[in-house]
Amino acid sequence: MVQNATAFNRGSTNLSALDAVALGIAQLIGSEYQPSGVIVNPADWWSSKFMLAKSTQGEYLLGDPGGMIEPRLWGLPVVVTNTMPAGNFMVLDALRTGYIADREDAVVRIAEQHADFFVRNMVAILCEERLAIVIQLGQAMVYCSLSYAG
Repeated sequence: MVQNATAFNRGSTNLSALDAVALGIAQLIGSEYQPSGVIVNPADWWSSKFMLAKSTQGEYLLGDPGGMIEPRLWGLPVVVTNTMPAGNFMVLDALRTGYIADREDAVVRIAEQHADFFVRNMVAILCEERLAIVIQLGQAMVYCSLSYAG
């Protein structure tokens, strides 16, 4: 997805990570897309850039650490995944970006024939499905480096 995304073009220096995400959202809206989510790396999400960011009074900006809230920024759900390179984030319109193609239906295979599974009363179960992500509109994604944040 990263290779197909539009580059962030609202950058300047001394932005906070929250500012950079807001400007990424603004860039996507300016291109006539409706942002539906943000993708960040766990190392960034669980850092002072986002979750550990504090006000001048020492209060956490993104809520009470004891609260059970889903990850959100600027009203959008946040997907925290290691597949996003650390130091970067993406804002996207998931409905218009593309779709998931089902290349092969789900298959479940059960076998007792492996080694001594029959004697030990064991069963091996293999479940798999082949999917592909098809990107139709790279313009519906904005990819940005957090290095803009000062």
